[in-house]
Amino acid sequence: MYRDLEAKLHDVFWDAEEGPSELDLLKEFHKLHPGRALELGCGSARLLLPLLADGLDIEGIDLSADMLELGREKAQPLNLKPTFYHGEIESLELPHTYATLSIPAFTFQLATDPSRLLLALRTALDPDGWLYLTAFIPHAELDGDVPENEWYSDRDLVLPDETRATVETKHILDPEFRLLTREHRYALHSPTGKLLETHECSENIHWLEADELTAVLADHGFKVDQTIVNFDPEDGSPLEDATVFTLIAQRVDLPGHSISQPDAPSPA
Repeated sequence: MYRDLEAKLHDVFWDAEEGPSELDLLKEFHKLHPGRALELGCGSARLLLPLLADGLDIEGIDLSADMLELGREKAQPLNLKPTFYHGEIESLELPHTYATLSIPAFTFQLATDPSRLLLALRTALDPDGWLYLTAFIPHAELDGDVPENEWYSDRDLVLPDETRATVETKHILDPEFRLLTREHRYALHSPTGKLLETHECSENIHWLEADELTAVLADHGFKVDQTIVNFDPEDGSPLEDATVFTLIAQRVDLPGHSISQPDAPSPA
């Protein structure tokens, strides 16, 4: 996941998205909950580097070596030296625990085993540590705004060097199991229209409503302290209508709640 052309174009397409930035919300989260931080799914450090530049003690972890290499390249002209871990938190032996863990940009919904991931998060957090998690509901697919099982133009951008980047997407929706499967076809064209590079990939995205995800977190020893809609604490939109929501939760030990810890992680 997130290799080759998909990795190169990820930030370009993400930055072109309309809507509020998640960075401001992350800055406020870390201001309220200072200490050593870890971002899961940091990718090319699109969000991590600005936080590091602000003096935050933050590290990153990602499954994609290509994305982490892009992050290192972006850090060099900024004179930043981020600490990155390559792999999944469930199997890495991290050198310390953290005051906060953040999972922005809907990364949590890509987890193949959310329960195992949440257990690993508990292990990585300080006893009273804090978790930041952003999720979304695929309303466009659920409402039929995009055709199911048909290719459609998802993004089409002219880059600063005048090359043209495109991505086509096809999806299958399984509402019963809350599963959205997306296929993507990335392409890069020269200014004259010549096809320069392509890449195909797919992803499985699981979703839950905010109250359901809150209950899952509670089952794993996290108490949700705040729910934010559309990256805006002042947004008063009904939660049931929200496409994007953020949960901020604290690790707690609930009375009578026993959680078995995962097996000891092995070195990467």
